[in-house]
Amino acid sequence: MKPQVEPIGIGDLKVVKQNLLRYEAGEIAHIENVLRGEKRERRHRRLTQYEVVTETEALTEEESRRDLQSTERFELRNEIEHTLNTESSLEAGLNLSAGYGPVNLSVYGRAASSESKQEAERATSQYTKEVIDKSTNRLLRRSREQRRVRTLDEAEETNLHSLNGGRTNLAGIYRWVDKVYRAKAVNYGRRLMYEFVVPEPGAWYLHQNARHLAATALPTRPAEPGVLNGSFEWEPLTPGAVRRDNYLALVAQTGAEGVKPPPPDSVVLSKAYSSQNAQAAAVAAADALAIPRGYLARSAFVVANGLGEIATAKGKIIIGSSVFDLRTGTGTPVTAWHQVAQIAVSSWTSAMYAWSMNIEVYCTLSPEAFQQWQLDTYSAIMAAYRQALSEYEDRLAAAQVQAGVTVRGRNPALNRTIERDELKRAGLTLWTADWPGVLPGIGAGADGVPVYQRANAIGNAATIAFFEDAFEWTNMVYTLYPYFWGRSSQWPNFLDVDTGDSAFDAFLTAGAARVVVPVRPSQTARVLWYQLTGTVWPDGSPPDLSTTSDPRIVQYNSYLQDMADVTDLDPLDEQVDIDPHDPAAVRIRLPTTLVHLQSSEELPTLRD
Repeated sequence: MKPQVEPIGIGDLKVVKQNLLRYEAGEIAHIENVLRGEKRERRHRRLTQYEVVTETEALTEEESRRDLQSTERFELRNEIEHTLNTESSLEAGLNLSAGYGPVNLSVYGRAASSESKQEAERATSQYTKEVIDKSTNRLLRRSREQRRVRTLDEAEETNLHSLNGGRTNLAGIYRWVDKVYRAKAVNYGRRLMYEFVVPEPGAWYLHQNARHLAATALPTRPAEPGVLNGSFEWEPLTPGAVRRDNYLALVAQTGAEGVKPPPPDSVVLSKAYSSQNAQAAAVAAADALAIPRGYLARSAFVVANGLGEIATAKGKIIIGSSVFDLRTGTGTPVTAWHQVAQIAVSSWTSAMYAWSMNIEVYCTLSPEAFQQWQLDTYSAIMAAYRQALSEYEDRLAAAQVQAGVTVRGRNPALNRTIERDELKRAGLTLWTADWPGVLPGIGAGADGVPVYQRANAIGNAATIAFFEDAFEWTNMVYTLYPYFWGRSSQWPNFLDVDTGDSAFDAFLTAGAARVVVPVRPSQTARVLWYQLTGTVWPDGSPPDLSTTSDPRIVQYNSYLQDMADVTDLDPLDEQVDIDPHDPAAVRIRLPTTLVHLQSSEELPTLRD
């Protein structure tokens, strides 16, 4: 594929050569003052505790008592009855009868006497046996559930900084350390120049470095639990951000244990009631339907019917504040409830032999119960994160103690090599519209041992040599642009970059880089041929294209004519000693992140 990046033209290659002269104390970084006789200590202690204890108790007590009582009675009853009766009677009378004739009158009298005597004896025997069987059953059920969160996570860190004033006042002056260079621009003649604007030049290095650190034995700081917001930006986790669809991913982030699934959005309670009354007497009963904790009874559906005397049967069922007539025998919905804990159920019937009822209560999860689940889940996740962070800090402290005194970062000269290699890779990728088409020269043999792919390696030789020799990579010039020209999602990560080399930090956090690289004079014709055709011309000069009138080829031929008398200068990366009296030489002062404690207490005078 033909390159899309065109050369910017012919220009003089001026390379800035510099000599490191010395390190100097720069501006004041900090002043520590201690008065005479003063003793000052700074002690920092960090203690984190989180407790989780779960207790569950269930008790069921059942008592069965049976009492069998037997009573025997033997009675002997004797009765003696004595009766003596004496009876006497006297009767007198007068009879008078009259008519139209003479009156008849007669008088009569009668007397009688009697006496009787009676004696009786009775003997009665009676045997009685009573058997009483009493049975008492007592069932007691008690369920007690107590949940106490007690997981002891204790991390203590103590830092002690002590200052003793002694007999005089003390003032410790800390100053930044700067590098001082002598620099001079050296002109190496005309070159064909290319310019590339590389986005985030340190992105690949940061990514690979993160993978390398993850694979090493050094501990890796655990990531703070977080979620993506509506703008697809990462933000710290809050209890409200815990949802049904992401809590498993959050648990996987930290390895939290004891996290319960979210409670269902709704539950349905169902219960059946029935009663029989052969005598059809008036009966009343009451019950309560318990609602699960954390739920609200929103609605219900009741189906009831009964059997009784047609003329006199009556029956009512009361559920909460709703009343149902048993005689209708129809299903009735109940709505607009907002009840918790329990629902009262009662009934009364008269002249009814039997009735039955089924009730279904539809309950929804209360907002408070769901928020409690969010809080519990959040607490478990953050407890696991704090535990992992504490273990990381312990392992890191142990590693630092074992390592002794360490030097941050690496040699700045090695950092400059990394910067140039990364910019070189980015420039070739942009110029070729793809990475140069080379086939793998190494393959995997038995047991994964690397082996040469001979044909590919030989075929790649000319392409690799061309791209390495085409440009004077050692004379690359680049300017780094601020972070805000890169991805906004990476801006927070740039704040944590601190390698000890401020120049390398600027490279890693740059949002873009402007790179100008010269073409080696002897390779100008081959580079222009690749620019026109997208193919690599073998060693030697490519065909003459001066006969064509293509504007691009005309321009390229003019480049060749301008570079006809320019030869390669080797080596261009040589170290140049700059004479301190050279009028073209300048002194450059670059800051570092190093700090030096000044030996005296006098304030520095940097410039008179």
